Amino acid sequence: MYSQRGGSGVTLTPDIDLNACCARAYSHPAARYLLGDSLHPGGLALTEEVASDLNLTPGSRVLDVGCGPGATSLFLAKKYGATVTGVTLEEAGAAELESHARKQGLEAQIDVITGDIASVDLSPTMFDAAIAECVVSIFDDKPAVLRRIFDAVQPGGRLAISDVIVEGDLPSNLQSVFAVAGCVGGAWSLDEYVSLVEGAGFRVTRSERRKDVASSFVDGVRKKLMFAEIGVKLGKIPVELELIQQAKTYVAEARRLIDDGTIGYCVIIAERP
Repeated sequence: MYSQRGGSGVTLTPDIDLNACCARAYSHPAARYLLGDSLHPGGLALTEEVASDLNLTPGSRVLDVGCGPGATSLFLAKKYGATVTGVTLEEAGAAELESHARKQGLEAQIDVITGDIASVDLSPTMFDAAIAECVVSIFDDKPAVLRRIFDAVQPGGRLAISDVIVEGDLPSNLQSVFAVAGCVGGAWSLDEYVSLVEGAGFRVTRSERRKDVASSFVDGVRKKLMFAEIGVKLGKIPVELELIQQAKTYVAEARRLIDDGTIGYCVIIAERP
């Protein structure tokens, strides 16, 4: 099912759609509990950090790639007054975003498209900025997706990416688990991501490894699993204790791989010339 890709990470064989797989996984209530409403490491604090590099002003048109239930779209619309188009494979996520937008009086600023970013119709809008948080790693044809984003962003517009990175090889006994858990399977190294973005035509203005984001994210999941384990033992959570304990083992291994630099997180800011 899984095979090594070059010098870093794991790739999926053609019969596995990691994009769709992760979309289904993220729609599960357990994912919301473990990952938080933003569903990506760093949460909205990191969203605000990268958004500060996008030069957003009221009315800026932003493409939110892989928006899911829309925490980022809502944040950008509310804080910056941006007009946001979110694209997601999750029908439930799209419905949730539309519902929240109505309740918060932001429906005029937010449009949601359900489908694959590589094939959905984005015309006639040309965006001032695009943001992709923990989603580039799950696309099988990354160059095609980045070219699509490039075509959608107007000259002078900016792109912000935050994502998982894998520097080197994952342990063979954990490749299949990490490929789906955390959607690490399609992650590349920072240098490969930079080359990918530049290959699409963007000019990279900032790229950095963020071990702090990866570490705090995994530590947060570990703490939530500890509370979940207590809930299972008290009979308050209808989940097998073995599953919680197994998840704790994988999280501990992820923490070790973060410490040794195999797994990490990155931020990339780029501009379309």
